[in-house]
Amino acid sequence: MLKRLISNYHRFRQRQSPSGGLITDLILVIVFLTLMRNLVVESSFVLSDSMEPTLKPGDWLLVDKLCYLGTEPEHGDIVVFNAPLEPGDSYVKRVAAVPGDTVEIVGCRLILNGVLTDEPYLSPDSYLKTAGDGGKNPFAEPIVIPEGRYLVLGDNRPSSRDSRSWGLLAEEEIIGRAELVYFSYSLTEDSARVRWDRMNLSLE
Repeated sequence: MLKRLISNYHRFRQRQSPSGGLITDLILVIVFLTLMRNLVVESSFVLSDSMEPTLKPGDWLLVDKLCYLGTEPEHGDIVVFNAPLEPGDSYVKRVAAVPGDTVEIVGCRLILNGVLTDEPYLSPDSYLKTAGDGGKNPFAEPIVIPEGRYLVLGDNRPSSRDSRSWGLLAEEEIIGRAELVYFSYSLTEDSARVRWDRMNLSLE
């Protein structure tokens, strides 16, 4: 089918003038990029410090929107999803627990299925400070994650609004998995610059 479409397109292009063919190619590229944007990949911008040190404010992410077709999010995946507290926006967090897991959060540390989880990606403050939100912790006691729900947390736990603030994430709200930092720019006034060392940074 695809070969037939390509063959028909080549025959169509051969009947066009050079200028007409250029316009046709341009339209085709625009259509292709639009389909890629809506169906395959998406760009996402990091504005907060909730995922430091893994992600920094000013990072631009490439998000794979097809990665969960036929499969489920896994522990450690960095996912982009519709923001529960800000309709129209998106959040980026790490999957900390999946359906069937038993979770408990002590301070900012995760106890997964009865074992204190080794999380080398956490910010240093996450090992020292207690949970925010006035000390409220909906996961102070062990909870089993139900089907279709995920516990997502920021790597910078003391500064992250995540499942501790608004509850478990519904699977249908997930847009995709962040795969790559393709561009990064420091947002601080005293060091506004391109972060060349973060270009093409894989998140796998």
